Amino acid sequence: MEQQGDELFSQLHKKVKDGTLDRKKDWRLYQQVLRYARKAPHVTEDQIQLLDKIDHLFYTGWKVPKIPINIGTVIFTLLTVLLEIIYWYIIQNVNNIVVAIILYFVFSIGTMSTSHVVIHWLIGKILGINFRSYFIFKSAMRKAGYFPFTLLGQLPTPGIKYELRSFLRATKWKRTLMLSAPPLLLIGFFAVNYWILIERFGMENTLIVLSGLITLLSYVIATVASYLYGDLAKARMDY
Repeated sequence: MEQQGDELFSQLHKKVKDGTLDRKKDWRLYQQVLRYARKAPHVTEDQIQLLDKIDHLFYTGWKVPKIPINIGTVIFTLLTVLLEIIYWYIIQNVNNIVVAIILYFVFSIGTMSTSHVVIHWLIGKILGINFRSYFIFKSAMRKAGYFPFTLLGQLPTPGIKYELRSFLRATKWKRTLMLSAPPLLLIGFFAVNYWILIERFGMENTLIVLSGLITLLSYVIATVASYLYGDLAKARMDY
């Protein structure tokens, strides 16, 4: 495996040196080398620098809206807090329980979307992993191929790009924790919003209980989708 990995590195290095590297044509080769680098017991600093250079070139050429890391962190943190405040205020003033439950799901999905990138950033910074920028794209979760991910995957979604050299220099468990923390922690936003809903309407109503069961089922389905196509799938590349 080590010999094959060195050969793949050589192919990439030659393409970079000759100026023939192409994002579309060489993406598969790059991913092969990256998977090897993440699993290999030892990767040289030159190899890390090569991969980081290619990663930066490919990311720069990716035509999606990008937001500087410091500005994006402030924006998405404030959006998350603002959404939670608005949700709490509206729920206190809504009398129709069906409308309240719909708002519960809408605002929970909204805070989940804005906060998950900030969680990546926070955990990464604590563990020594740096980031290049935030970006807006269509979520890879749409690849799940079933509702509601086919619908949600078409909506503009914030993402965050880590700096590959600091990512590869980090230990395996740090990479895993940074990638997997958001999908495992985001149930907290649903729990907080569900508690706000219960405080307003109580647990006696069947629709409240049903919405809680739907939340748990949705979380399980979302976690499976993440394991197959999302952040948890990226974390699995180390194993």
